[in-house]
Amino acid sequence: MAHGVQLIGRHTVLANVVDEPQIWKRIPYLRDNGGRAPPIILAVGDRRRVYAAAKHLKDPVLVPEMASKLDPEQSGIMGRAAMVIGYYDGTPVLVAESQMGAPAVQIIVNELLNDHITSTTYNTPSGPLKMPQKGVIRVGTAGGINHKPQPTLHVGDLVIATHTLGLTGATAQALGGPDFFHPQLLETFRRNWLKLGKEFSITDDGYPRANCSPAVVKALGEAATRLNANFQLCGNLTTDSLYARALIPEQRRLCVTQNCRSAEMELTAIAHVARINHAMFGMVAAVVNMSGERQSWFSPGDRSAAEDAAVRTALQAASSLAGVHHAKATRS
Repeated sequence: MAHGVQLIGRHTVLANVVDEPQIWKRIPYLRDNGGRAPPIILAVGDRRRVYAAAKHLKDPVLVPEMASKLDPEQSGIMGRAAMVIGYYDGTPVLVAESQMGAPAVQIIVNELLNDHITSTTYNTPSGPLKMPQKGVIRVGTAGGINHKPQPTLHVGDLVIATHTLGLTGATAQALGGPDFFHPQLLETFRRNWLKLGKEFSITDDGYPRANCSPAVVKALGEAATRLNANFQLCGNLTTDSLYARALIPEQRRLCVTQNCRSAEMELTAIAHVARINHAMFGMVAAVVNMSGERQSWFSPGDRSAAEDAAVRTALQAASSLAGVHHAKATRS
């Protein structure tokens, strides 16, 4: 395998077709790039968001469906994740279903960031795009956290993560060992976490912290502003449990001490996977409920609109991140 973590198995259509030129040479985007996908990835948890994002793209290609039509006898060629490649404002973008939770993200995003699957240099009709590094943006939903004196966050708002705290089982085992209760796991995890780089630290109260890539945070904030979206730049808390009521008091404390305004299940894993693959990363998420507060009625239409705002923000950010490099490569 090329640059990146050595892959275990093939879980996506891109991994399945990259060594099958009789297939990828017949798929737009892949055929002009040696079977590889673009360097900027929008990781969405639900395949429905892949199809929703496709509506915003020019010339979208649903890669698993096309690959399956080209070789219907290979039942496994579609892989486990839905994905689409298309252009947004002249930028080639890959939108992929990373599924829910850290283990799925770790598997799928590791695969997509491998140099055998995606490339920092990408041929387009207007010239080559040459990125200094790949990028992955988590796009989805999160729970909101309110606690004074922080500004009030509402259901339907967007959160753009500046950093994430928390430890998931997948990341703990990847960096610490298989036994959660082994006395060496925490020490080994902390040592390996800090080796990931200056963006990775341990807070004074013992939380693993990863700072999102400044360029991604800036691009997301500017995109949300252009779209007139209600958003807050803030910290995030990543957990494995969606229903851990015992976390609520700690969420409120971290809201004040670490400016954590959202909670979800994937960003810490994306931070780790992006770092070991030398990629930049960030997150924009629609707030769909408020932690510890009475559930607000959030109609399917309102939720769809909020999720769509998150997708459009991420697409505009991707275009911004790639634009300057695309222009430089085209002029050179």
